[in-house]
Amino acid sequence: MNEKRPRYVPVSVFRKHPKLDDPTLIRLAYGFCQGISLDAMAAAYSVSRKTVRDVYLDFRARLKKAAFARWHRQNRILVHVVDPEADMLIRTAFVDVLNECAGNENCYKVFKRGNRAKRVCRACPLLGKFSSPEIIQEAVDMLDTIRNFYGQLGIRERNVDRTANFRERLIHTSVIAAVRENSKRLPNGMLDPADDEFLAIGQLMLVLMDDLIETSG
Repeated sequence: MNEKRPRYVPVSVFRKHPKLDDPTLIRLAYGFCQGISLDAMAAAYSVSRKTVRDVYLDFRARLKKAAFARWHRQNRILVHVVDPEADMLIRTAFVDVLNECAGNENCYKVFKRGNRAKRVCRACPLLGKFSSPEIIQEAVDMLDTIRNFYGQLGIRERNVDRTANFRERLIHTSVIAAVRENSKRLPNGMLDPADDEFLAIGQLMLVLMDDLIETSG
């Protein structure tokens, strides 16, 4: 008579009721911390794309915490804005015009199809926010950076609070940009997880794992 084998239940120091074992979770954290796509991670570690997406979104939500501020505050995508306080005010203004600009996919598609020569359209709400053409162009470039980063990740979201979602995307993109800029690379091009400098990937993974442990109970 064949006995039914008990279902394997992972044991984890990071989650109270884990769906993944810790080594797999750490590997997904490594991919998240350098912006590797859902498809690539799912294929590399034999997990579903949905599982990778769920883990990534969980990690992303944590980036709003004060422990991660060193990455998204110190890395400034707007290179012409040298004052950190002004930089944060501009980022806040981006959130204010989200539904008019960042959320206007049709405007972006018109430009990408070559139907408009300039990226900034005449009706762009950013024109009413900032007087400097350089900052307006950089603002739009940053919005496109976020859009392109999420396209590369393969994450699409529907039925969400667009303003809150944009804030999370902005922080996420800024964090990964900071890590990529401040981390050493391995011969294969991947970021070196052993690099534990202040803004490097090793530090981000450490802070992320510590946050998982703190919230596991």
